[in-house]
Amino acid sequence: MSYFSFATWPRDNDCPKQPAENLKTKRLPHVASIVAAASPAFTRKNTADQNVLQQQITELQAAATTNDAHIKELAAQIKNTVELLEVAESRHRRVLTLCIGAIGLSLLALGIAIFGLVAR
Repeated sequence: MSYFSFATWPRDNDCPKQPAENLKTKRLPHVASIVAAASPAFTRKNTADQNVLQQQITELQAAATTNDAHIKELAAQIKNTVELLEVAESRHRRVLTLCIGAIGLSLLALGIAIFGLVAR
């Protein structure tokens, strides 16, 4: 007997019927709130009016300028972080060198102590 049987195969009437909107909210619960928050940021185009078009262009230019400022700020923060990491790396190398030297000295001291015990 096989582990899979067609008797246990789900039938179409066994599957719950759910509307597509319900599936979207269960699988992607935050998409609706993100779209709702971003939608009022830009003017909707209801007519092909020149004023509406100009307002949309102005809004997009303002958003691009804001994004540019944020990108420059993030670049400065990343540069600062990289510089701090380089300083930390040099400190780490110094501490590592010191630790290796201390291990060497302690092994030398241990060797001298063992030699002193054996030579008695």
